[in-house]
Amino acid sequence: MKTPDRTWDLDLLKQYVSELSKQVDDLCQKVHCLEEEVRTATGAREKAYREVWALRRLVQDYHLRYGRRSGEDVGAAGRTKDPADSPGLEVERLRPSQDVPARAPGGDDRVRPSIIDRIPRSDEREENWVTETNRPPPLDVHPGWGNFVQKGKASVVIGVSLLGVDAAGRDRVIERIGRQQQRHKQLLPVFITDNDDFESLRREHYVFEYLPPWPGPAWEPRERWEAFLVERLVDIRDKFGIELFVSFAQGDKLDSETGEQHRLIETYLARIFKGDDT
Repeated sequence: MKTPDRTWDLDLLKQYVSELSKQVDDLCQKVHCLEEEVRTATGAREKAYREVWALRRLVQDYHLRYGRRSGEDVGAAGRTKDPADSPGLEVERLRPSQDVPARAPGGDDRVRPSIIDRIPRSDEREENWVTETNRPPPLDVHPGWGNFVQKGKASVVIGVSLLGVDAAGRDRVIERIGRQQQRHKQLLPVFITDNDDFESLRREHYVFEYLPPWPGPAWEPRERWEAFLVERLVDIRDKFGIELFVSFAQGDKLDSETGEQHRLIETYLARIFKGDDT
């Protein structure tokens, strides 16, 4: 059986080809316009990123040059005074109720520095409703004014304990951590303190968590209170994604640039940021 001959209408084919060519030209023009819009948007976004980075660099440089120095010069004289000490200002002071039991005897209410060593590893914690599948992502940690350009970039969060350190020691620790950040900008500290004078930390705009002192045996046995603080430290670790805790309870090591805790931080960061030239 012979296949019937097909007769092609050349004029009709030319018309189809012409229409298809016109559609292709229109699509190419739209693609070109979209590509131009993408380039414009990308350029604007990159420009905005550069401007934000430049502003952060400006804030960081200003703080490193003037902010820390002015805070050190002001010292204790510049600390916020009690409003009740201002003349002519009547402020009703809160007084403890007669029914409130006394605090821990002998001034033994401060948080023990060794509590940091009692934080269990992530794989040692008892099972609860928070699992790896429903655990919320950690909160962003502000890098501090002295390392502001690192905001939003990949980083490593370290918990820095100020427990058992006096006021002068806390200032030295904060200063040394700032120096560490100049060498390893990926370092983001979260400070753990039991002292309610937060001026030094706020001046650097560091993230910190406060552990309240033991209220005394009339309120809670010491062991149960410390168990509560350990659980709180675990929550703090999970909240910020802290990968390592270091303690500066031994004040004599603060006077040495090669103190044990600084070596620990250096070793840890060097292992993570191998080849880091910042």
